[in-house]
Amino acid sequence: MLLWLLVVAALIFVVASFGFQNAQHVTLDYFGGRLVAVPLWLVVAVPAAAGVLIGSLMALPGRVRAVFARRRVAKQSDACDRTSDALQLRVVGLERDLALARLAAPAAYRGRAAAARRARCIRRRQRARAARGGVGPPKSAAA
Repeated sequence: MLLWLLVVAALIFVVASFGFQNAQHVTLDYFGGRLVAVPLWLVVAVPAAAGVLIGSLMALPGRVRAVFARRRVAKQSDACDRTSDALQLRVVGLERDLALARLAAPAAYRGRAAAARRARCIRRRQRARAARGGVGPPKSAAA
């Protein structure tokens, strides 16, 4: 903000000093019309100001488009943040539920489940050996 104030102050100083140094009057003839006794600084400053105004108006559509694009991106970013937060809360809840489920399962049940898996594996091996006609690796190698 301070930089803009300094730039504006410098511009005002330059324009004022130009006006004081070019105060003589000139006569302008334009398409049959005649302006008498127009200060020279005004002849230079008015077209310059018109050029700045036209240039600013030409840049306006791009600026407006950029503002709308920034707003759209900000809305998308907010939506992604909300989704991410909701998913993080869901992960925390699922992890809590999993920890509670692991604590709720009695140790005996977990031991019985492992024993049942071992028994199924042994029965599978026995069926495979019987299908081969009792021929197979020795029992010590099968374990």
